[in-house]
Amino acid sequence: MARKGEDLGVSIYGLWRAGNEKLIPISGQYRDMGRALQAVPQMHTVLLRHDDLAVAPARSMTSRAYMAAEGAVGLSGPVAGPLEEMRQILADIFVSTANNLEDTGHALILAADRYSETDEAARIKYEKERENYAEQRAHEGLS
Repeated sequence: MARKGEDLGVSIYGLWRAGNEKLIPISGQYRDMGRALQAVPQMHTVLLRHDDLAVAPARSMTSRAYMAAEGAVGLSGPVAGPLEEMRQILADIFVSTANNLEDTGHALILAADRYSETDEAARIKYEKERENYAEQRAHEGLS
């Protein structure tokens, strides 16, 4: 059975909240991860002092992947290229996923706004739920 009136308004509010409170904030987390990966210098140019390696166990794969060169070490050898390629692929995936999540969140918000225009009782309930949400966030100091 099709929803209408206040039931429809509650459903529309659920769409709006999913876009506004779930997808858009999550997209920001993915974007931050992608940007963090993009900000990492190319793997073979990362330099660490020997003292930094003393913290890593000598038996670890990471410490074995580094080799000494004038008091600093950098990732080299046959793994450097594939690791750099993987880093860039992962960064691109995170940024692309962030864009898709953000677009989907905005689409849900737009759909909720437009759908609320189809039923007066639904629109009233939808707007009331959004007002309650804004008041609750303001009370919690979250705006």
